[in-house]
Amino acid sequence: MFGTPWPGEAGAALNKGVPLSGIFFISRERDNRVRDLTRKEALERLLPVTSIPWYDREAMGQILDFCDDLSSQVLSYELCFRLDGEAVHVIEEFALK
Repeated sequence: MFGTPWPGEAGAALNKGVPLSGIFFISRERDNRVRDLTRKEALERLLPVTSIPWYDREAMGQILDFCDDLSSQVLSYELCFRLDGEAVHVIEEFALK
């Protein structure tokens, strides 16, 4: 995973690469919790937020294959949270597992 390729002249952002160990999809809910997603659920969440050039058959196929590979190789989670700031503790506990 890499940061922005456009760090700007101020140098405030770095385009540094690190291994991707998980993906969080956020969802506003009544309770703060982390839920494991199945591969199918992860793919269903990933596709709507992916820029897919439907007009370019070759590129579309490559991106769909990438999303399929990503959802099968990287663990995905749903971060459910209330708007109360307590979700930070749920994330900290999750990270310590």
